[in-house]
Amino acid sequence: MVQKRFAIALTNIIITAFALFLIFIAIYFYLSFNSEINAVSDLLNAVRNAGNTETITSIRTNISQASFLFTAQLATFLAAIISLSIGLCYSVRLYTIERKNALLDPLTHLYNRKALFFELKRELRKSERYGHPTSVAMLDLDFFKKYNDENGHVAGDKLLKRFAKILKESVRTYDIFGR
Repeated sequence: MVQKRFAIALTNIIITAFALFLIFIAIYFYLSFNSEINAVSDLLNAVRNAGNTETITSIRTNISQASFLFTAQLATFLAAIISLSIGLCYSVRLYTIERKNALLDPLTHLYNRKALFFELKRELRKSERYGHPTSVAMLDLDFFKKYNDENGHVAGDKLLKRFAKILKESVRTYDIFGR
């Protein structure tokens, strides 16, 4: 369920960022097209009327208008790039959080089974490469089901959290453990 919500959220973010990017690019090309047509036609008119002071004033005006339109085009293009970058950064951040959450048990915040098997494979390869032994220990809380049935699931959850805390405090920093 969490993965499905994550996929939907990520898809929505990417679609929104891409839509904003397309909108800004469309505005950029519209401004670019209009500025080129206006600048070319005004300069052609100015060349036809060459020789008077109005021509020089017209050319200066056209150049300043072209400069303003170029600045507007550049700002629009940068807005498009920024919107796409923000969407990408947010997506990467969300992906990183969800990936981390996919490897942790939500109750104890220890590695889950999937993460444990991944880490165990990695450790076995490392011990084989360096010729070091690897130890694996499995712990079981005796009569946990009975405790859960007699005291309720809330008390069972508290017991698991307390046990996880004791485990975290008892093992070395480089040891791998989970639920």
